[in-house]
Amino acid sequence: MKVCFTYSAPLSGFTGQVLATHLLLEHLPPNFDRKPIRLPVWYGSIFELPAYLLALIAAWFQIVRTMRTCEVFYINAGQSLAACVRDGLSLWAARIGNSRCKRLISFNGNIFTTWEVTSFKARLFSRVCNMGNVVTIVGPNQKKSLIKLGVNTDIRVVDNASELEVIESTSIGQKHTGDILKILFLGNLLETKGYPEYLEALANIAERGDLRVDAVLAGDFIVDCFPIRFSSKNEAEKWVADKTAEINRSASVRVRWIRGISGAKKVEALRQAQILVFPSAYPIEAQPFVLLEALASGIAILTSKAGEIATSLTEDSAVFIEPCTVPMIIDGIYALRDPETRVRLATSGVRQFRSRYSLSKYLEVWEKLIIDP
Repeated sequence: MKVCFTYSAPLSGFTGQVLATHLLLEHLPPNFDRKPIRLPVWYGSIFELPAYLLALIAAWFQIVRTMRTCEVFYINAGQSLAACVRDGLSLWAARIGNSRCKRLISFNGNIFTTWEVTSFKARLFSRVCNMGNVVTIVGPNQKKSLIKLGVNTDIRVVDNASELEVIESTSIGQKHTGDILKILFLGNLLETKGYPEYLEALANIAERGDLRVDAVLAGDFIVDCFPIRFSSKNEAEKWVADKTAEINRSASVRVRWIRGISGAKKVEALRQAQILVFPSAYPIEAQPFVLLEALASGIAILTSKAGEIATSLTEDSAVFIEPCTVPMIIDGIYALRDPETRVRLATSGVRQFRSRYSLSKYLEVWEKLIIDP
């Protein structure tokens, strides 16, 4: 079966949208003939608009040509106004190429849950959704929002997955031994993801001096649509450098900043970590891949209930903090200093990963979505 996979990818940084598509492109069985098409991204600069439009028109012609021999059109769609226009016209191009093709629209972000039903963006978005035969999202709250926005096509909740090798249950206890607590923050450095609060919590713990910590801040800056305290990337970078230097002057806490982490470096950071701190207040949080990676790696998770996080984890596999303030993060870290607590959470998390977030389960769901009429 021939499938056209269409998606957009930023020039830099990590997105769940790209990872979700790459899992299918790289791991679907050989009987699926995959035809990837990458759509351009426009960041709002008027000077970049002509090049963007030329690239987009070329992509639309490529979709029409490709769909002449493809039975299924998959698009991992964006949610900005420009993305709605781009992706809606991409769906039209697919129909021009093959009017009888099956159209699968997948969403990984959560911004549509914040829109007023009567807004122009919401109306345009629902029309784009209704061009598909199936729309997939990652959580039940998102499904409710789509129905409220007037989406009347087939809506399926499809969990994300991770291709990480799952830690053996017998190794979890060993991972959580030692006198030094190993803590990790992993993700794009957006203010509302909580990295400033993470570093401030570490600084406070360093000042107390009663807990030995080896911490990692893993990630890099991307365009931040929800800035709070920093007016520029340079200002944020300087603050992080100064704060890490301040922490490292203590005798009990060390923190390393690993930028642009991926591949083997990311796997190693997850293998070493005992606690993942992910205090997200990101307004458009959905189902972060890092939480699934932490489950697979036998890590105790300290996180928020933003987006679909609360429907993705359970109280048996994570400690939820609300609100994600510095004192709450500190209290959560001290609660997780007990190795038995961490092992209990990590063991439950591994079970949850195997039953819900494994790559094999993800592929099984998508194979059925692609094949079923």
